[in-house]
Amino acid sequence: MPWSEADRAKYDVIRERYSSDLSDAEFGLIFPLLPTRKRRGRRPTCAREILNALFYLIRSGCPWRFLPKDFPPFTTVQNRFYAWRDSGLWPQIVGVLVMGAREAEGREAAPTAVVADSQSVKTTEAGGPRGFDAAKKIKGRKRHVAVDTAWLAHRMPDHARRHAGSRRAGAPLARDAAQEPVRDDVFRRFRL
Repeated sequence: MPWSEADRAKYDVIRERYSSDLSDAEFGLIFPLLPTRKRRGRRPTCAREILNALFYLIRSGCPWRFLPKDFPPFTTVQNRFYAWRDSGLWPQIVGVLVMGAREAEGREAAPTAVVADSQSVKTTEAGGPRGFDAAKKIKGRKRHVAVDTAWLAHRMPDHARRHAGSRRAGAPLARDAAQEPVRDDVFRRFRL
């Protein structure tokens, strides 16, 4: 039985190497946010290939070194990921995608309410700062998440990332908020 045009359109989705590869429309959303190419030096690896490799790693859960050979070298992917992470590119990408998803559902781009929650996680003595959650009697760090009514993740508000020892509302923000323990009563006071 020969292929018809309807069959070709139906199976056109399988054109990518992996199911985690970006489509043209998906890459079109992210491309304007990517840093521009440097004028000098070696010709950089294609940003789309780097993103495809990163999404493959996320989807499969494999280590860096097990990245298949049809992607760029794992060291290139790893270095570009760290550079983008340090430049603050990932929160921008997530913000654009979340706003696009909200608008596609017929909602406003910015949420009017978020739900914030935290979780205390035990840690070892090695590996960075840790605090003590007196309510749960756990030494470690706190993880935080904020989701809107469409269950899309959002960046935590800066005033919710207080230093663990701060007792007053006007206390200065922690320098590295992602690694500082946070008190639960801050979330009780937080309202949009």
